[in-house]
Amino acid sequence: MKKNITTSLTRRETLKNLISAPVLALIGAGANRPLKTFGADAFTGVTVQINEVELSELKGELPKGKLGNLELSRMILGGNMIIGSAHARDLRYAGKLFRAYNTEQKVFETLTLAEKAGINAISTGLIWSLEMVAKYKRLTNSKMKIIFQTDNGEINRAIDLGADALTIVGYLTDNCVRDNKMNILVDMLSDIRKKGYPAGMAAHDIESLIICEENGIIPDYYMPTFHHDDYWSAHPLENRIRFEAVGNRSKDHNKYHDNLFCRLPDLSIAFVNRVKVPVIGYKILAGGAIDPKDGFKWAFQNGADFICVGMFDFQVVEDVNICIETLAGLQNRKREWYS
Repeated sequence: MKKNITTSLTRRETLKNLISAPVLALIGAGANRPLKTFGADAFTGVTVQINEVELSELKGELPKGKLGNLELSRMILGGNMIIGSAHARDLRYAGKLFRAYNTEQKVFETLTLAEKAGINAISTGLIWSLEMVAKYKRLTNSKMKIIFQTDNGEINRAIDLGADALTIVGYLTDNCVRDNKMNILVDMLSDIRKKGYPAGMAAHDIESLIICEENGIIPDYYMPTFHHDDYWSAHPLENRIRFEAVGNRSKDHNKYHDNLFCRLPDLSIAFVNRVKVPVIGYKILAGGAIDPKDGFKWAFQNGADFICVGMFDFQVVEDVNICIETLAGLQNRKREWYS
């Protein structure tokens, strides 16, 4: 029989938490951020339910590592389920389906399940998605750690909302390197560090991180896109161009169209294996094109200290088990653990 695990809030606890709560987003079909106003009565006796999930099927405890003073699970939950975006190549309905399924209630259920399965951290971007995680933490007394992917100007707000570490969001890193505005990255890393938080840097193009390294711009941790290209929809190596993931999508099947996020896997492996700070690999499944057993093993074996994985609620327990088994059976990893 499937187990039904329920986390409930009393009316008093809910009203107390909602006194200072702002109006927040409810992700729904057909829009990136449809809004709905919730008063206290709407959350009276609020219940986060996890149905049809066998937590008893967990095959062990998810290992942890260190990011500065933070102890994080080796697998970090990706934030796309909150933002409501999906890498779907040319499937036009996928985004609406994604948002229709991941309502605010479903997001809360997924976060609760992830915590119960041993995932204690989430990486997300966009202030309003951070607001939603902060709301979840207030309502459930969650201890989930938040790694926020920040744009310029969001740092103070992110800290106010409870971010535990701040990463320069990937598209900003790529754009600043492309446009020779790396002083923005220097100033952001300095600002985050002065405020006492781990300062990371993400990128969709590994050459962005390499160029920053060559110019002495070294974060406290890296978040590179990190996956192999041995899958059908990856376009030919000779047609890949720098910064294509932050450029326009091509209608040519042999060029970029939201289909590949680690442009030069061999160069990415070489970079990760020489850096001396923790590495969180993200987009490790190439937007769902790579099987988790394959993608998890590839990322950890090639040097990632943590993996960031977007998942639906029905994938959580399976993915945690795969991560546990992958780490337990890992062989031929050359890079030491920097966490």
